[in-house]
Amino acid sequence: MKKISIIIPINRHSIHVSSKVTVINKITGVFSHIYHDLQKRGIECEVVIVTNDVKDIRLHDIEIFPKMTQIRLYREKNIHKTSDLAIRGISYANFDYIGILGSAAGYSSYTFKKVLGDIDKHIVLAAIKTNLSLSLPFFLRMRISQRNTTLFFPKKLWEIIQFTPGTDAVFLLEFLKRAQEAGFELKKYHFVSYAPFHFSLTRNSLREVSLVTKDFITLLLMKIPPIIIPAENDTSMVNAGLFYKKQKYITHTTLKADQSALGALDQKLILILIFCLFLMGAFFFTYPLLFIQVFIACLSCIYCIDVGFNLYLLFKSFQKESVLSFTDKEIAALKNKTLPMYSILCPLYKEAHILPQFIKGLERLDWPNNKLDVIILLESDDQDSQEALQAMRLPKYIRFIIVPSSFPKTKPKACNYGLGFVKGEYTVIYDAEDIPDPQQLKKAYLGFKKLGPKVACLQAKLNYYNTSQNLLTRFFTAEYSLWFDITLPSLNALHTIIPLGGTSNHFRTDDLRELQAWDPFNVTEDADLGLRLFKLGYHTAVLDSVTLEEGNSQVKNWIRQRSRWIKGYMQTYLVHTKESVSFFRTRGIHAIIFHLVIGGKIAFIVINPILWIVTLLYFTLNSLVGPTIDSLYPPSVLYIAMSSLIFGNSMYLFFYIMGCVKREQWGLIKYTYLVPFYWVLISIAGFMALYQLIFKPFYWEKTVHGLHLKNNLSVNSAFSEVLATDVPTSKK
Repeated sequence: MKKISIIIPINRHSIHVSSKVTVINKITGVFSHIYHDLQKRGIECEVVIVTNDVKDIRLHDIEIFPKMTQIRLYREKNIHKTSDLAIRGISYANFDYIGILGSAAGYSSYTFKKVLGDIDKHIVLAAIKTNLSLSLPFFLRMRISQRNTTLFFPKKLWEIIQFTPGTDAVFLLEFLKRAQEAGFELKKYHFVSYAPFHFSLTRNSLREVSLVTKDFITLLLMKIPPIIIPAENDTSMVNAGLFYKKQKYITHTTLKADQSALGALDQKLILILIFCLFLMGAFFFTYPLLFIQVFIACLSCIYCIDVGFNLYLLFKSFQKESVLSFTDKEIAALKNKTLPMYSILCPLYKEAHILPQFIKGLERLDWPNNKLDVIILLESDDQDSQEALQAMRLPKYIRFIIVPSSFPKTKPKACNYGLGFVKGEYTVIYDAEDIPDPQQLKKAYLGFKKLGPKVACLQAKLNYYNTSQNLLTRFFTAEYSLWFDITLPSLNALHTIIPLGGTSNHFRTDDLRELQAWDPFNVTEDADLGLRLFKLGYHTAVLDSVTLEEGNSQVKNWIRQRSRWIKGYMQTYLVHTKESVSFFRTRGIHAIIFHLVIGGKIAFIVINPILWIVTLLYFTLNSLVGPTIDSLYPPSVLYIAMSSLIFGNSMYLFFYIMGCVKREQWGLIKYTYLVPFYWVLISIAGFMALYQLIFKPFYWEKTVHGLHLKNNLSVNSAFSEVLATDVPTSKK
């Protein structure tokens, strides 16, 4: 049976005393006409009258309602606004549907029956007579809108969009605006108003006009924050989400919208960027030569700072071994009976062909099977992977869960959903193409025990098993060796921020839930999580254990993957730059390191092609552009630029070489001299990322995995050798 609570707010300030009984008689007449229709439709109704008049409205005044209708009267003498009376009435309502009847509206029984017939639909039913025109009479009408307007809506809508109204004048419009943001459809009905509009020019009326005008302009400029969809219960974030710009997002996290990439390019930031561009444009048109000189000087300085910082990290990596390592004896001393449950999350999408490889990789893990909890996360539209898993004889510790279809369609959203089902005390993320070190879980367990509660994450090193597949995989491997064997260990030694890799992140499950899991809108969610945990006072340590992945071997596929990574870094930088002042106050130098690690990486991608193009033009077309370029480089800027060109680029090549040395990949060193061609690809991906950040911020560029399984026998052979080694002798 459908049940509806009819709320009637009666405000002594807006209705003359002699009119109050008339209001009740009028509403009674409507109910008398439709009472039998309510019974036919199977609608149970209660009437909740809320008034701040403690003298003139009495219970016997409302006893003339139909006897089978539940009637309750509440007197709220300390409430002065009609909108607050209505909100208090909602709190008293017992039923799932709410109707708020304005005290001065004309209630046609036909209109009322029409509304009740539509109430099942996912809409807000609004009977509005006032035309939304920007005129003086309109502003004044807004003052009496609570008296001549009727609203019907599901009670769950108010639970979603709860807000504190500014004034009665804008309550209605703000309610409807928020309802639209929450994805509800509005439907309009017409009725007769019993509150005719009159306007006379007095001092008080002018004051009313100014107040209403102020309220309405405030409403027009108001930015409606994302409307929160609560989780299923207090112990899980499953099905939590939000409404934003009329789009429903089920994110399975309670992470606040202003801490996520949802608002990375918000209105305030866009206005600041436009203002900065305006100033730069004005500077350029006023002093064009000086502007270009300053611009090139800034680019060169940023380039030199980045080189200097990376040189410092290189020296730091050789001073002291900062990765967390354990001896075979320490690992062998662990007793399987004392080990806790360990959960593994594996999100995959349309990668059925790589599942056998992943299962083999899991079978190599040196961890008791009865304490493994492996969850493979599948998307609802990935039928091939679902059928492949159903056809396989999976070990008992492996299960798969289908992630309900919702926006955004991203890996972190899937991981957030999976987190609601994990059983383990510890959780790790693996991608479907990963082959983790067989002893990685035991090393991580020992690491957490050794380092204590302030370390929330252990990042294992990543590298590739198809290094020799082609030139691109060689570049990719050298880059990963630099990042995971020099950069991250050096950042670890500084006890500063560590942007996590996309896989082999080990967490205490409770810590991960406290961090509210991953940002579902950030397409490089790992880097963002590394920053968030650091800002909350936690740390990440680098684990001396390697997970082998598949290096991308196709240029187009590689650019899609890299553009997503760079776009995620841009999102992360924009989100956390908003808190730069507070970040600096609380963490000091680490806030500057954030700009160097995240911002510097982005800057290098953008600056590098500009400086290279200028250099190539100077040497190839010197007779045409040489004098012009010379004028752009005064002596002080020239020294900085030449240092960037000669010393800077040489140092970057040296960094790649040292990464290969650290990883003992001697055969890759000769290929590092061709790395500038690799930088060109990175910059192409960077500009593609910038385009997507503006026009497709949450779009997840799908990377095709398993290319090594298709057509390269030598790679397959090397891969088979990896799977055949280091298999644990016992997992019982």
